[in-house]
Amino acid sequence: MPVPGDATDCRFCGLLYEIGHRMIQHSPTSYEAEDNREWEFEFHPFFTRHPIAFTRYGPVDRLKCAVYHASDEEIPEGSPFFNCRKFRHMHEDTASEECLAFAATLFRDCYSSHLVCGQSNLPVLPSRVLRIPDDPQSSGIRLLDSRGQRGIYAALSHCWGKPPTLRTTKYTLDRYHQWGIHWLSLPKTFQDAVALCRALGFSYLWIDALCILQDSRSDWETESARMRDVYEGATLVIGASMASSDDDGFLGKRPGHFRAKGEPLARRAWTYQERFLSRRYMSFTSQELRWRCLEGIRCECGLLENIPPNCNPPFEPTLYTIKDYTNRKLTNLFDRLPAISAIAKTFQDRIQDAYLAGLWRQDIRQGLLWRSAPSGRKLIAGQGYRAPSWSWASIDGSISYDLNVHRLDMSVNVIDAQCTPLGTDPTGEISTGYLIVESFLLKATICLPCPEATSVHLEWRLWDMEGTTPVRLEWRSSGMENSQSIPAIMHQDCQLESLRMKVSTDSYITAKRATVEDDFLCKESNRLDEGASQKVAQVEAHVWCLLFGRTTRTSIYQDADVAGRWVGLVLTESENYTGRYVRIGWLWIETRDMQVPTDDMRKTITIV
Repeated sequence: MPVPGDATDCRFCGLLYEIGHRMIQHSPTSYEAEDNREWEFEFHPFFTRHPIAFTRYGPVDRLKCAVYHASDEEIPEGSPFFNCRKFRHMHEDTASEECLAFAATLFRDCYSSHLVCGQSNLPVLPSRVLRIPDDPQSSGIRLLDSRGQRGIYAALSHCWGKPPTLRTTKYTLDRYHQWGIHWLSLPKTFQDAVALCRALGFSYLWIDALCILQDSRSDWETESARMRDVYEGATLVIGASMASSDDDGFLGKRPGHFRAKGEPLARRAWTYQERFLSRRYMSFTSQELRWRCLEGIRCECGLLENIPPNCNPPFEPTLYTIKDYTNRKLTNLFDRLPAISAIAKTFQDRIQDAYLAGLWRQDIRQGLLWRSAPSGRKLIAGQGYRAPSWSWASIDGSISYDLNVHRLDMSVNVIDAQCTPLGTDPTGEISTGYLIVESFLLKATICLPCPEATSVHLEWRLWDMEGTTPVRLEWRSSGMENSQSIPAIMHQDCQLESLRMKVSTDSYITAKRATVEDDFLCKESNRLDEGASQKVAQVEAHVWCLLFGRTTRTSIYQDADVAGRWVGLVLTESENYTGRYVRIGWLWIETRDMQVPTDDMRKTITIV
């Protein structure tokens, strides 16, 4: 029973829709389904025995809900749920003949009748593939060099787990080529993938752990740069969504939960692009089998039935894709850019634009206004160079964007932006990068602990619930005799530590990104000394604020006294490069608190 729509006459449906709308709008990230775009949940209202399920397709601002009942009982006529659609029966065992037959039906229906999902030519096989014997009694599978051969193949998207599972190395490569890989040495997830391929009629399977040399940097760079071709070319991508490691498998008894708060596969960063690029994606979740192709979405229970794929807003690479991607986890933090490079290549072909460490040249002014999302945990800058400080890839953790960044009246001009790749992949790891911008640059101060106190054991309150820190801007233009103090709020990118900079014989205190969890930015510092809490000396650290532009009044700002906000970046002078700056935070100022900047405040600077 869709609501609203043909059921808008029903006041009961309208009530349910309002409940679902509010719950989805305010639900935390943990409610997101595996694709981070379709949210589902069920609840048991006190006024009925029948559980009700809600689903949301697309962003909240284009909300569309559907209500189904999940009761095994017949619904009597006259009940508010009489016209609701009922869930289909779901098999308890994903290895059962019935479940595998349903999977085969989903695949064959799409492969034989969906024109938009088809491939004009047989795809070129990846550099290495696993050859699946036709005989199900065969004791193993063989690793093959494809040498440009064409054919249909499936690819596996999975969580490796700890410790690492079976892998191909320089030592085992020849053995796997010559003698194959024995069935009993394959972890359960790999065995299930082979069994599913046999049931669907596939002769070739690609698994990253076995088809890429795991102890060869050069082979990894070459093959990781081809991930786009692998997943776009795959006739089917199999998602082992319920398995947290390769030993768990995905064919067998389900855990029994009707709804879960996210599958293990949905929390792994590498799998984001694996699902995003696939033309057909079959996901084995802890509740049911789900199908997604270029024509629509289907599922085992019937809740998602012929739902069209999402149509996302413009600049999805910046506002939505990056936000969803950074919510996921990486084992190797230096994979922050490589793990999304395949998506970057796809967007690059589509929009024909320069890719700059996770941002796009034509949208770079808005793209630079990312901010770290408060997560309840301490965030530090990545140890070792991964990206310039103006890129979201330079920090750990999730990031977000203010949805008003495209409504800004921009005052910043981007003069030049360049990135140098570390290897051969221009969308992969970065060795260096810089950004030259021209805009209003203001001096500012923030409160930092005294650098002389950094050796004592400190316990610091990092930030409040909003993840913000007070900033005081020094406002001085050519027509002012004295500077004016302007209050502002900074969303710091990560934890910060104090740094004493020397210029000739003078020195001053500034801030820098912290790379270890010690001596961080705070509003209150306490020293723990034999159970007694003592105040630690604090100093004012000198920073700079680069204004990007200001918003006009929108529906978001309901306060009659607020006409909008100035937004920009908080910078500090580089410790390693004289005369250059490093980003440490994101800034906003209520426009009622400051005058319009004057031209003498505009500066041209380089951010690294």
